[in-house]
Amino acid sequence: MNQTKKILDQRLEDLAGLLARHRRLQPFLMGATLCALSVLCLRKVLWGNWTFHGDTSVWYALFEYFSNSIYFGSLALWNPYMNGGEPFWPIWSLWRLSEPGTTFFAFLAKTVHYDNIFVLHKTIFFSQCLAIIVGVAFLVRQLTKRNFPGLMSGLLFCLYFLSHYAVDIHVMAVYVWPYIVLFWLRFLEKRSSKDFLVFCFCLGLYIGSGSYPVIAGITLLFFVIPLTFLADTAEKRLEMRRIDFFLQKESLTKFALGLGLIVLLSGPFLVSALYLRDEVFPIARVAADRSAFEDPSRSVLDYGYLLGSGTSSTLKELLRSLASYPSAGMVLGLLSNSLVFCGLGFAFVRSAPFLLLLAVSVGLALGVNAPFHQTISAIFPPLFYVRNTFVFESFAAIFMAVIQGFGWKCFQDWLSPRWLFGCAAGIGLLSLIAALDFIEPKMARSYVTEAQYYADFDRHARPMTPLEPRIFAMKRTGWYVMSWSLCFTEPIQPFK
Repeated sequence: MNQTKKILDQRLEDLAGLLARHRRLQPFLMGATLCALSVLCLRKVLWGNWTFHGDTSVWYALFEYFSNSIYFGSLALWNPYMNGGEPFWPIWSLWRLSEPGTTFFAFLAKTVHYDNIFVLHKTIFFSQCLAIIVGVAFLVRQLTKRNFPGLMSGLLFCLYFLSHYAVDIHVMAVYVWPYIVLFWLRFLEKRSSKDFLVFCFCLGLYIGSGSYPVIAGITLLFFVIPLTFLADTAEKRLEMRRIDFFLQKESLTKFALGLGLIVLLSGPFLVSALYLRDEVFPIARVAADRSAFEDPSRSVLDYGYLLGSGTSSTLKELLRSLASYPSAGMVLGLLSNSLVFCGLGFAFVRSAPFLLLLAVSVGLALGVNAPFHQTISAIFPPLFYVRNTFVFESFAAIFMAVIQGFGWKCFQDWLSPRWLFGCAAGIGLLSLIAALDFIEPKMARSYVTEAQYYADFDRHARPMTPLEPRIFAMKRTGWYVMSWSLCFTEPIQPFK
C-alpha cells in the first residue's frame, strides 16, 4: 500500500514538473478546458432545437436587422423592430456595432456566403458567454498568481453562469467587464502604460458596445477602482514611484490617450443616452398610464417608475440563486460555498475588498426592495436607467468566484499533490455530470424550443425593406410594433 502511494506521489510530482516546465501553455489549456465545458453545457442550444429563455427573441430581431444590413450592404436609417420605428443612430449601442466579435462574425458570414443568421446569432452569443467565463478565470489567476485556482473557479463559474444568466441582459451587463478589472489590477501591479491603455480600450468597448445595463458595471467600477487601489496601497505601502508615474510627461500623454480611447469607443452609447435622456424607456415599456410615474416639474420619470415597471431581486430569491447549481451538480454548490468561507477565513485580507463588492452588488440587485439602491441612485443618477436591477446578480457571482479562487489557493498551499489532484479530479467529474444533465430536467432558468420563440422570424439572410408591411413576432416578448406605423413613408420619431 505504501509502495503504491509512493508511486502515485512520484507520478503526480512528475506531472507537476511537466506542467511547470510548460507554464506558458497552462493558460491555453485553461481556456480550452473552459471552452469544452461550455460547448458541452450548451450542446442542445448550439446543435439542437433549444434556445435561451427571456428577452432573447427581442435581441434576435435586432441582430437579424443588423446582420442583413451588413450582408447586403444596405444599412437602412430606420429600424422597424423597435417601438413602432426609430431612426438608426440612437440605437447603435443596442446592435453592439462597436463590439468586434459581432461585426467580425457578420462580415465573415458574408465573405463565406453563409446565410443562416439564426445559427450565426447563437454562435456570437456563445462566444460572448465564453469570453465572460474565460475573463473571470483569468481575473482569478491574476489575483492568486496561480493557474490552478483560476481553472477551478472558472469551472464552477461556467456552470453557474450558463445555468442562471445566459440571457442577453446579463451578457450585455458583464461582457468585457472582467477584462476591465483584470487590466486595472495589472496596471496597479506593474504601472505599465500598455496595461492602462488596454484597460481604457476595454472600458470604452464595454460602454460603447452595450446599452443601459452597462451602467450597472460602471456603477460598480466606482467601487472596484478605489477599493483595489487602497488594497494595493496597503499591501505595497505606496512607493513614491507609484505617485510619480502620474506626474511624468510621457505618462500624462498616455493617460490623455487612454481617456480619448474611452470617449471614442463610448460614442455610440453616449449618443443614445443623450438622445433618450428625457424618456429613459419608451412609453410602451413603462406603463399604460405614464403620468403615474412622471415628475411634472422635470418631465422625466421619478424613482416610483422602478416600483411599477422595474424588476428587482428579493433577498430570498437572491440567496437561493447564489447557492444553486444544475440538478446533477448540487454538490458543487455546497463545495463552492465552502470555498467562499475558506477564502474569507484564511485569506481575509485579500478577500475583504471583494466581500465588500459582493455586498454592494447584492444591495444594488435588491433594487427597490432595499434602501441602498435608492441612496446610490441619488449619488449617481444614471443608475436610475438600470430598470432591471437583477443584473447585479451577475457581478455578485463574479465576486464570489474571486473569493472562491482565494479558497482554492489555500487548498493548493495545504494539500499534497495527491490530495490536490483528487480534489481536481472530483470537481472535474462533478462538472462533467452537471454538464451532461444541464438542460433537463431542472434548470435554474428554463430553456424553450426555438419554435416557440422564432416562428415568425426569418432564419436566413435576405434583403430588408424598412417599410415593408410585416407584422413582427414581438407579442411573445411584450414589444408591440404597431402595424399601422409601417405604412408611413417618413421615419417615425417617438422621442421629441
